[in-house]
Amino acid sequence: MKKTYEGADSSVLTSLQELERSVLSCLLWEDTFYENGLEITERISKLIPEVNPELVKSLAIKARNDMKLRKIPLFLIVEMLKYPSYKENISKILPLVVQRPDELITLLELYWKDCKKPIPSQLKKGIAKSFVKFDGYQLKKYIGMKKDITLRDVMFLTHPKPINGRNGYVKDVRKFQENLPELNDQELNWKMLADNTLPPSDTWEHNLSEGADKKETFERLLSTNKLGSLALLKNIRNMVNAGVDISILSEGIRNMNVEKVFPYRFITASKYSPSELLPYLEEAMFKSIKYFDRLKGRTVLLVDVSGSMDCRISSGNNKKESNKTDRIDVACGLAILLKEICNDIKIYTFSNNVCYISDNSRGFKMSNDIINSQYHSSTYLGKAIRFINRNDYDRLIIITDEQSHDNIPKAVVDKSYIINVAPYRYGIGYDSYVHINGWSESIILWMSKYEKEFLNRDIRDTEYR
Repeated sequence: MKKTYEGADSSVLTSLQELERSVLSCLLWEDTFYENGLEITERISKLIPEVNPELVKSLAIKARNDMKLRKIPLFLIVEMLKYPSYKENISKILPLVVQRPDELITLLELYWKDCKKPIPSQLKKGIAKSFVKFDGYQLKKYIGMKKDITLRDVMFLTHPKPINGRNGYVKDVRKFQENLPELNDQELNWKMLADNTLPPSDTWEHNLSEGADKKETFERLLSTNKLGSLALLKNIRNMVNAGVDISILSEGIRNMNVEKVFPYRFITASKYSPSELLPYLEEAMFKSIKYFDRLKGRTVLLVDVSGSMDCRISSGNNKKESNKTDRIDVACGLAILLKEICNDIKIYTFSNNVCYISDNSRGFKMSNDIINSQYHSSTYLGKAIRFINRNDYDRLIIITDEQSHDNIPKAVVDKSYIINVAPYRYGIGYDSYVHINGWSESIILWMSKYEKEFLNRDIRDTEYR
């Protein structure tokens, strides 16, 4: 019997299950509480040839589109290129994975990580097909990236064809200068990109890299609604330190597009925001929740607050304290969401003890209540489940990194879920629990769909298991 890192019994996983849990909660090469990033990445590489190629391709699409992960799905693509049966149809899959122009740069960086080598035809075709997805604004946004590989390089290497382009791809724009007014926008943008005459877009990154005044730049972009939602949330501390007018910043928060912003993003932003901005951030967070269906019945939510949940989901840019996001922040974000959409919910935290969170607690207060409910120490999930099993409920949801010091009892209701927010090799939660990997709010949407369409069927091997 395999054990979790903390000593509880762990179920033996299929190669697909192990690959899914390693991928869907993974930021590539990021160290975690129990495993280093290299070990996780190497495990993913070894598992790929053990899983059906079509399932690996579906997993890459799911990781990017549902879980909103950027680098790990590209890594899956690169690894699949090593095997003839896996690289087939990569050219069709890649445009479904790539969502931003800079991901094409990242893809080639990953492919050339160990050495410079020819680009296989399937990869070249896939990059070319992906390139046509992007308009002038998207290209302009990323042309100023300080990278060894540029978007111009990507275009020259893969020779994409513009949609409805009259002349197709042309390297020497000067030779066709007289024809430019007659060409479609995409062909025109590409020709300017080839000639290094495509101007960068009006982004905060470009402006600040050119030495523009921080205060003036941020206030102008906020006032014209040109600062993206994630950029706004990530830069709150920077804007406050630069002296940005609080009234302009608060209005920018009120006007931001929150449809695709997950609650944990607001929690992270709130940790580094002045108190006068918190009501606006909380209001925006609640607006982001309105797109979810309600979950009927009596729900019990168990939130893991053990020491390993204090592990950052990403080191990278998050080395800066202004962007620090921990697994517990992700868990709190999901808890805030569930609090709002469940008709009847009781929330507990577990570590060494089991602590009840007041029914009146919600929003940022509930996040603080969860984090401060008890000392972040060991993980006694089995104890927590046995405690809440004294009560009647219709649905059990557990948010955890799937470690436990004690063994967990079988689920007592069909609607029993374990949401795993870490990529560890061994964890609990299979067998009698519906197992979900990742921290995207998409898993809540899937849960609602599962209960409506599949729960009464004999289907336990779910999309996210």
